[in-house]
Formats: sequence, structure tokens, C-alpha cells
Amino acid sequence: MKRYSPIIALSDKECVQLQELIISGGDHGQILNDYLLKTRSIPLTEVSFIRYNQRFMLLGKVFNSEFNLNHGSAIQFVRYPGEGIDSSYPTLVWGNVWVGSEDEVNDWFQQENLKVPAKVWIDLREDMPWNVSISAPAHMTIQAFPFADGDSCAAPVMENAIAQIKTLLASGIPTVVSCHKGQSRSVACVVGAVSNNIVELNTAYSQVKIMRPQANIHSALWRNLMEIYQ
Repeated sequence: MKRYSPIIALSDKECVQLQELIISGGDHGQILNDYLLKTRSIPLTEVSFIRYNQRFMLLGKVFNSEFNLNHGSAIQFVRYPGEGIDSSYPTLVWGNVWVGSEDEVNDWFQQENLKVPAKVWIDLREDMPWNVSISAPAHMTIQAFPFADGDSCAAPVMENAIAQIKTLLASGIPTVVSCHKGQSRSVACVVGAVSNNIVELNTAYSQVKIMRPQANIHSALWRNLMEIYQ
């Protein structure tokens, strides 16, 4: 499995600095590489995600279109969770994998003006009468792995979900993973899917929390993860 690449979160001050550098002219790739080396001691080639504040629209335009087009980059520039026009939608946390709550997934699926990029929806909600009724887009495959936080029967279902997400990741298939709140079960399964050992579990969890700060894996599920990779 590919080794971890850092996730860079730009502060508002850094966004201003970068915009000023871009406006002054020059190659955007070189500008960004030099800036990351200066502020993080990390070259651009080692970065997978860069988060920026939605208010800085120039950065979004340059980095999400012009930069990647001109440089053939695989870097993903994503807005801060909880800000901007897509604040109520699932969060892109790793490669082509999104994590969301049932409400976020439902809102995402119902927006006719948005082309939902995910091809598979992994639904981890247990069957409850108060579940939000969600209609997935016609192009999407739905796969359910229902379990609850702390459930004694959760471990085997959770392992199956992790195995499936691993397969989808390896195949490059865009996937959205959701549970009721998008904080524990969905995060646990994604973290488990991108890890091969306990050290990687901790690293992956930290990186996912950068992208989705509300992530909070239930202690019982964390123990399940530790047992899988011990």
C-alpha cells in the first residue's frame, strides 16, 4: 500500500501570502513548492491534500483547475470542512473516499445541480425506525454493513466493511462511507481500510481528523481496530 503523504492545512494568513505570490506572477507549481519547503520543509511531491479556506476563491480556482491541468498533479485541494457551499455534504478524507452523516449524504444525493462523483455508497447504519430515508443516484451501487457502536456483534461486520473499502480503494472506485453522524463507524472503517498495522492506524486517524475534525471513533470500535492489526 502507498505510504502516507502529508495533508497540509493552510491558515488564513498563509492563504493571503500564497495569493499575493500567485498574483505577483510565476509558475504556480514552483511557487507552491517553494512555499511548502519554506514553511513546512516538505516538497510538493510528497503532498496529497491541501486544505484551504473557502473564502480564498482565487486559490480554489488556481489550484483545483489551472494548477492541476498544467502540472498533471494528483494533489487534491479541498475546502475546510464546515465552510463554503458544500458544508453540508460529506468530507473527502482520503483518495477517492468521502465520509459523511446520513443527513450529509442525503443532501448530497438530492442536489440535482451537483454531479455526485462517488460510485459506491457504503451504508453502515443499523436498521432503526428513525433512519433518514435516502434515495441514492441511479449510477450508484449501495452496499450495507449495518452495525452499532459498542455492539458485541460489530467486529465481523466491521471487518467485512473494511475489507470492501480496501478493495474499492485499490480499484480506484470513488466511494462514500456513512453512518448516522459520520463521526465514529464511518471514520473507523475508512481508517481501518487505509492501514496495515497499529502505527498506520494512529497516523491515518490523525490525518482523517484533519480533514473531518468531528471524527471521533468510539472506544469499542477502536479496540476492534487494534485487535485486527495487532
